[in-house]
Amino acid sequence: MNTENIMQTVKTVVGCTVVLAATAITVRGGTGPRFDIETNDFPQPAMSASSDGTNFLVGLLGNSAAQSARVVVQRISSTGSRLGASIDLGEDASGAPTVVFGGTNYLVLWSDTDTMAAVGQRISCGGELMGASFPIGSTDVRQGVYGAYDGVEFLVIWEDNNHQVYGRIVSSTGGVGSAQILISVGGNGRDPSIACDGTNYLVTFTSDRRTANGWFDDVYGQFVSRSGTLVGANFVIDANDSPSDNGTATAFDGQKYAVLFHDQVPDVGGQWHVFARHVTLAGTVEADRIHIAPCTNRNVQFPSIVYDGSNYLIAVNEGGLESDATVRACYYDGDLNRVTPWFSLAEPSSTYETFVAAGLASGGGKSLAGLPSMGPNGFTNAYGVMIDANSPAFSHIGISSNSVTMSLTNLFFGSSNIIERAASLTGTNWTAVNSLTARSSSTNWSEAVTNSSGTAFYRLHWK
Repeated sequence: MNTENIMQTVKTVVGCTVVLAATAITVRGGTGPRFDIETNDFPQPAMSASSDGTNFLVGLLGNSAAQSARVVVQRISSTGSRLGASIDLGEDASGAPTVVFGGTNYLVLWSDTDTMAAVGQRISCGGELMGASFPIGSTDVRQGVYGAYDGVEFLVIWEDNNHQVYGRIVSSTGGVGSAQILISVGGNGRDPSIACDGTNYLVTFTSDRRTANGWFDDVYGQFVSRSGTLVGANFVIDANDSPSDNGTATAFDGQKYAVLFHDQVPDVGGQWHVFARHVTLAGTVEADRIHIAPCTNRNVQFPSIVYDGSNYLIAVNEGGLESDATVRACYYDGDLNRVTPWFSLAEPSSTYETFVAAGLASGGGKSLAGLPSMGPNGFTNAYGVMIDANSPAFSHIGISSNSVTMSLTNLFFGSSNIIERAASLTGTNWTAVNSLTARSSSTNWSEAVTNSSGTAFYRLHWK
């Protein structure tokens, strides 16, 4: 169990001093209410979002039954409010678009339904289209197009229908590099992801070049320079005989990369689980293989990861495509030690709606999770949840001659929060006085106190 003792406040209740105990521990916390990213009734997957440091831009697919493949974006404020109407880019995509922030403007990426080419469109922070859309590369993109920004330019990557990973440099003004780059050199590549350390990009992907069994059971990495040349060769990040043919996720925390990937684990009944490894700037894969799991008895899949400047925020699907599947998240430090409980980003609102993944973005002290929901016939809606970077806390809001009342804020939705009381801060004499599973980001709690002298210390635990 981890302890979160929040703030120092001293009040007197007829001779009984109430202290909310202080601590130096800092964690992230607090999930706000779920909200609709779009207001129309058309089902839209929301798999990608990015932040300009103040607001967010979410990529959506489709805006009506007649335009089910239309590329659409929606601006969202740091409080979770829609900023204006959704923006129709006027083009169709074969899969959900990706959004990348590039210092001053956004770059929206997708694969065109007709040409199957990777396509980009620049959008200002205010939501204005900047010029026309432009082709980036290939005419046989399998579906997803992804990118990262190095402070000056973007590297855009995709997988083609032959399971090869390609990339191309795109300038912040929309200029396209002279040639596309084969990244998965020496074998096939699938399900790529990308991050940048400011000097090089790291592209990660799965491959079955070792076994040729079609399971894409190994995970590879490749560094690419800011000029678009390969730095070194493809290298192994993780290799075993368990299938890994699902998406990777990669992020950089200023020191080293965290790479998330799947394994279908034979010793737990063939369930899918998510693991992580660190990759250094020099390309060294660290020995620790870290299990990223809110549970061990269900499928855990479809990870996403973002670094918020202090910690990683990781989200995973729990339950696969089962009717009660949900999306849970957790904060990890740079060494991938867990610093919060796993908390729910979304739970099924009915037996006909489940959640399978989250697109994460972070900026301005807040993180946004874009949550596509699914029903028996496919996607049903696009939701969002704001995650506050403030610590879970409780503060005094009222006392009387025989009770103390507190408000608990920034709680982790779906996690256990335990209030404990002690007569002093020394020893191990803490007594649990309340336990609750948070169903909102804040709640009130009260307890009767005796009309006698002494000091009562309160602290908030989570697990």
